[in-house]
Amino acid sequence: AILARGHFGSRTECRTESRPLRRALSMCRWVVYVAHDSVSLYDLTYGPKNSLIQQSFSATDHPGFTSQNNATLNADGVGLAWYKSGKPFLYKATEPAWCDPNLRELADYVESPVIFGHVRAASPGSIVNRENCHPFRFGRLAFQHNGHIEGFKQIKRSMIGLMTNEAFDSVTGGTDSEHMFALIVSYLPDPARASPFPPAELEAAIRKATDKVLELIRGASILNGFTTLNMAVTDGETVVATRFCDKFPQVPPPSLYFCYDRVDVLGKLLASASAAGGPGDGSDLADLQADAPAKALERTEQERHDVNAQRWLDNDAALAAASRDPAWRALIMSSEPLTPKQAETQWFPFPAQSMLTYTRGTEESDHRARPKLEQLCPGNTCDPRPPKMLKTSA
Repeated sequence: AILARGHFGSRTECRTESRPLRRALSMCRWVVYVAHDSVSLYDLTYGPKNSLIQQSFSATDHPGFTSQNNATLNADGVGLAWYKSGKPFLYKATEPAWCDPNLRELADYVESPVIFGHVRAASPGSIVNRENCHPFRFGRLAFQHNGHIEGFKQIKRSMIGLMTNEAFDSVTGGTDSEHMFALIVSYLPDPARASPFPPAELEAAIRKATDKVLELIRGASILNGFTTLNMAVTDGETVVATRFCDKFPQVPPPSLYFCYDRVDVLGKLLASASAAGGPGDGSDLADLQADAPAKALERTEQERHDVNAQRWLDNDAALAAASRDPAWRALIMSSEPLTPKQAETQWFPFPAQSMLTYTRGTEESDHRARPKLEQLCPGNTCDPRPPKMLKTSA
């Protein structure tokens, strides 16, 4: 392996000769908070034991998932999006998240009921600059992505050809992620609207964009490698997130978890323990690393099918039980659990090939709808689940 440091690709990029479906590719880490009640940026970026800052330099806590497609170091930039009065505001920087003093000042001050956070591990060949940092914004929409589009350079012009003028004009960087967002925007009716989007429109746009990208990959005869789409998009009211890999179960998507719990419970947990200050600060991370496997958890394709099927059952049961509690709840989604395993709340792994949709409660709506978990199956590629596993929105 050759270790390379520089302006292109991840700052600790390791290139190896390997089989086509197991190439070393940089991945990122992200977190989403959506609820009726606001929290501070600090509560997600610095406060928890396994905060976003922690994941920027030691992303090793992903129990139940393999180490494949989960980068340990995510030092190629940091970004945040938060909402006020239905409008997203952004902060982006190319410094490693743990040594950004401006981020630390901002985190103490800003509060919001909807927050996106992202630390980047750039794909090989991708330029490290502010324009390529997530999240991305269009009108009242914000978007972030962990993963990559295989053969992006080969299908980029075709992707652009499918975009509307307003979506194409909004692209300022060169990443596959931002182009994916522009394609999603292109499939939305009236994407520049000031009012919230119906959840079904956001879901349909994500499904159609995913279908089209995979169709372009097939059309370009790109057979090696794989595409991973752990995405999140929000309009400040509804959030839609996905965990997907086109070569599953041969290749697992990056890790992703959700926690759906009472706001008062989550608030206490997020503030109960502090993350380490940065790499080399001498912090004791044994309680986090105890949950991480000593080596990658290898499974056969059938075992991955079985584990994925059980996750659908477990997640549906958890969401159904939580929805019987009328208390205000918050939904947090994160590449890794933010709080230790022994904590009061529980983190559930996303199944592969899944899409989760949630609309937060507001003062006007008093909305307490449960999150909806569905399959994401471009071209009907998913294996059918037993009927008892399809009841995910009751």
